[in-house]
Amino acid sequence: MHALNRSSLRKPRKVVLSFGGVHFSAIIEEISDIWVLEEIFASEEYKLPFSDIKSILDLGANTGMSACYFQSQYPDAKIFAFEPNPKVFDKMVDNVSSIKTIVPIQKAIYTKPDQLLEIFLRPGSHLGTSLFATGEGIKVETETLDNFMAKNSLTVVDLIKFDIEGLEYDVFQQFKGLGSVKYLIGEVHLDHFKKPLSDFLALFSDFEVVFQKGSKKRVTVALKNKNLAA
Repeated sequence: MHALNRSSLRKPRKVVLSFGGVHFSAIIEEISDIWVLEEIFASEEYKLPFSDIKSILDLGANTGMSACYFQSQYPDAKIFAFEPNPKVFDKMVDNVSSIKTIVPIQKAIYTKPDQLLEIFLRPGSHLGTSLFATGEGIKVETETLDNFMAKNSLTVVDLIKFDIEGLEYDVFQQFKGLGSVKYLIGEVHLDHFKKPLSDFLALFSDFEVVFQKGSKKRVTVALKNKNLAA
């Protein structure tokens, strides 16, 4: 993927990108769009040392860049990309429209299905949402992991990526099908759910930590199911 020139960012524009043989688009509106591209494609923050991945749930898919990255790494995988923010969801649909194995879903993964959850837009950014009152509030539909897996006949999920703004502790604590997941990778928002990382990792007693990196507030972790993974 060719580097984007930050100094040329004057107004929103749509660019066509290629990474690992996958072609997709990205709508560039602000500097944070470029940061996301650099984190995902240049730094490869979601790179995993595994190949046996055919099904992926991308929780908090944002504009679809993580889903595009996973498609480049696992071209045979079907990717369900969850993004509740309607404006961001529309951008994701546009960005991934050429990749038929990515299925956009406009819902938030939560502890209860079929609810209206209030989330808040971050002032000054079209990308960010929060569970805390930082800006305009909007209501979004919810789904649970157990409910979604049952409705889609998913007996095993090879990979769950999560970036769900502090909901991760409650979501995985209530997830009955956790033993049917091979790998997980995502950002743990310790500053949001006010628990130490050890409490979060304790939810995954059948998993081993592949790696963890980050700060005291945000830590990216990768986990491997000791009973399922090769």
